[in-house]
Amino acid sequence: MAKPELSQAQAALSTEFPLQVVQPTAQSPYPQLGVVLDPDQRGRERILYVLLQPPTDEVYTMQLFCLLPFQVAAKSAPNLARLIAHTNLKLPLIGFGMGEADGWVYFRTIVPLPPDRELDSRVVLESTWLAYYMLDRFGPVLEEVATGALGLDEAMRIATQITNAPQPSH
Repeated sequence: MAKPELSQAQAALSTEFPLQVVQPTAQSPYPQLGVVLDPDQRGRERILYVLLQPPTDEVYTMQLFCLLPFQVAAKSAPNLARLIAHTNLKLPLIGFGMGEADGWVYFRTIVPLPPDRELDSRVVLESTWLAYYMLDRFGPVLEEVATGALGLDEAMRIATQITNAPQPSH
């Protein structure tokens, strides 16, 4: 019986993105694909990691994860948490998060996959493009709040404008 495999994601993604194959390590025991996105507005590298997680109760999942290229200042964490919660409410793929202790700001989503067939290239590509779009659109406002450069009220106004704007096709 066919099942989802990382090689199928690699075949789909390689048609539209540069990729890095990430071998398993002690911290991450499963192979991953690093989708090399265009640099952010400040020219910093961004990589969206794709991981097919081992099945649980016959359910396969694909995780997309991107650590954003900035950290949250301790004094800004409460405002950033509120902005993330506000933003995630309206996202088609949830979403943004933070690891306050480490200062991390990230995007992470889990996409359920049918266990009895190969990975659908359209699901992989559309999920990746959507994550890329959300990183481009929301990353700057998240960074401004994370660093304390923008207040929460103004950031929520901007985030609401973004979520209400029509989404372009890639």
